Amino acid sequence: MLRAAGKTTEAYFHAGQSIEFLLKALYLKRSGFSRWPDDHRGARWHDLKVCAAAARLEVDLNRPETSKSLKANWLTVRDWKSHARFPDMKVPKPELNDLFIAVCDDADGVWIWLDAICRRA
Repeated sequence: MLRAAGKTTEAYFHAGQSIEFLLKALYLKRSGFSRWPDDHRGARWHDLKVCAAAARLEVDLNRPETSKSLKANWLTVRDWKSHARFPDMKVPKPELNDLFIAVCDDADGVWIWLDAICRRA
Protein backbone atom coordinates (compact mmCIF):
# COMPACT_ATOMS: atom_id res chain seq x y z
CA MET A 1 0.00 0.00 0.00
CA LEU A 2 2.75 2.44 0.89
CA ARG A 3 4.66 1.65 -2.28
CA ALA A 4 1.53 2.04 -4.40
CA ALA A 5 0.94 5.43 -2.75
CA GLY A 6 4.42 6.58 -3.78
CA LYS A 7 5.87 6.30 -0.28
CA THR A 8 8.74 4.09 -1.36
CA THR A 9 11.14 5.02 1.44
CA GLU A 10 8.52 4.17 4.05
CA ALA A 11 7.64 0.94 2.22
CA TYR A 12 11.34 -0.02 2.09
CA PHE A 13 11.72 0.58 5.81
CA HIS A 14 8.60 -1.37 6.80
CA ALA A 15 9.40 -4.29 4.48
CA GLY A 16 12.79 -4.64 6.16
CA GLN A 17 11.34 -4.09 9.59
CA SER A 18 8.86 -6.93 9.05
CA ILE A 19 11.82 -9.25 8.45
CA GLU A 20 13.59 -7.88 11.53
CA PHE A 21 10.55 -8.65 13.68
CA LEU A 22 10.18 -12.17 12.27
CA LEU A 23 13.85 -12.89 12.96
CA LYS A 24 13.47 -11.58 16.50
CA ALA A 25 10.36 -13.72 17.02
CA LEU A 26 12.25 -16.76 15.76
CA TYR A 27 15.15 -15.97 18.09
CA LEU A 28 12.78 -15.72 21.07
CA LYS A 29 11.06 -18.99 20.21
CA ARG A 30 14.27 -20.91 19.62
CA SER A 31 15.86 -19.51 22.77
CA GLY A 32 12.85 -20.18 24.98
CA PHE A 33 12.45 -16.54 25.98
CA SER A 34 9.02 -15.07 26.64
CA ARG A 35 10.18 -11.49 26.15
CA TRP A 36 13.08 -9.59 24.64
CA PRO A 37 16.15 -9.72 26.95
CA ASP A 38 17.12 -6.41 28.55
CA ASP A 39 20.73 -6.79 27.45
CA HIS A 40 19.68 -7.10 23.78
CA ARG A 41 19.10 -3.43 23.13
CA GLY A 42 20.72 -0.98 20.75
CA ALA A 43 21.27 -0.36 17.08
CA ARG A 44 23.04 -3.64 16.41
CA TRP A 45 19.72 -5.46 16.93
CA HIS A 46 18.35 -3.68 13.84
CA ASP A 47 21.03 -5.39 11.74
CA LEU A 48 19.42 -8.37 10.01
CA LYS A 49 22.71 -10.25 9.94
CA VAL A 50 22.92 -10.02 13.75
CA CYS A 51 19.28 -11.05 14.17
CA ALA A 52 19.68 -13.95 11.73
CA ALA A 53 22.76 -15.24 13.55
CA ALA A 54 20.96 -15.05 16.91
CA ALA A 55 17.95 -16.89 15.42
CA ARG A 56 20.26 -19.57 14.00
CA LEU A 57 18.84 -18.96 10.53
CA GLU A 58 21.87 -20.60 8.90
CA VAL A 59 20.35 -23.99 9.77
CA ASP A 60 17.26 -23.18 7.71
CA LEU A 61 19.22 -21.65 4.84
CA ASN A 62 21.31 -24.81 4.53
CA ARG A 63 18.38 -27.22 4.34
CA PRO A 64 18.33 -29.13 1.02
CA GLU A 65 14.78 -27.96 0.28
CA THR A 66 15.76 -24.27 0.49
CA SER A 67 15.77 -23.06 -3.11
CA LYS A 68 18.55 -21.10 -4.73
CA SER A 69 16.04 -18.34 -5.45
CA LEU A 70 15.11 -18.06 -1.78
CA LYS A 71 18.78 -17.99 -0.79
CA ALA A 72 19.37 -15.21 -3.32
CA ASN A 73 16.39 -13.30 -1.91
CA TRP A 74 17.82 -13.65 1.59
CA LEU A 75 21.15 -12.20 0.40
CA THR A 76 19.22 -9.18 -0.88
CA VAL A 77 17.13 -8.76 2.27
CA ARG A 78 19.95 -9.20 4.78
CA ASP A 79 21.56 -5.97 3.52
CA TRP A 80 18.51 -3.87 4.42
CA LYS A 81 19.41 -0.64 6.20
CA SER A 82 17.19 0.32 9.14
CA HIS A 83 18.58 3.86 9.09
CA ALA A 84 17.00 4.39 5.65
CA ARG A 85 13.92 5.73 7.46
CA PHE A 86 15.70 9.01 8.17
CA PRO A 87 14.87 11.88 5.79
CA ASP A 88 18.47 12.45 4.69
CA MET A 89 18.90 8.83 3.58
CA LYS A 90 18.15 8.00 -0.03
CA VAL A 91 17.86 4.39 -1.12
CA PRO A 92 18.49 3.87 -4.85
CA LYS A 93 15.38 2.80 -6.75
CA PRO A 94 16.89 -0.53 -7.91
CA GLU A 95 17.65 -1.41 -4.27
CA LEU A 96 14.09 -0.52 -3.27
CA ASN A 97 12.62 -2.74 -5.98
CA ASP A 98 15.00 -5.61 -5.26
CA LEU A 99 14.06 -5.57 -1.59
CA PHE A 100 10.31 -5.54 -2.29
CA ILE A 101 10.63 -8.53 -4.62
CA ALA A 102 12.90 -10.44 -2.22
CA VAL A 103 10.56 -9.89 0.73
CA CYS A 104 7.21 -10.28 -1.00
CA ASP A 105 7.73 -12.82 -3.78
CA ASP A 106 4.88 -15.37 -3.68
CA ALA A 107 7.08 -18.36 -4.44
CA ASP A 108 10.39 -17.55 -2.72
CA GLY A 109 9.78 -14.45 -0.62
CA VAL A 110 11.70 -14.16 2.60
CA TRP A 111 8.65 -13.01 4.58
CA ILE A 112 6.57 -16.09 3.71
CA TRP A 113 9.53 -18.39 4.38
CA LEU A 114 10.37 -16.86 7.78
CA ASP A 115 6.72 -16.82 8.80
CA ALA A 116 6.49 -20.56 8.10
CA ILE A 117 9.67 -21.23 10.09
CA CYS A 118 8.34 -19.22 13.05
CA ARG A 119 5.05 -21.10 13.00
CA ARG A 120 6.90 -24.44 13.13
CA ALA A 121 9.40 -23.38 15.79
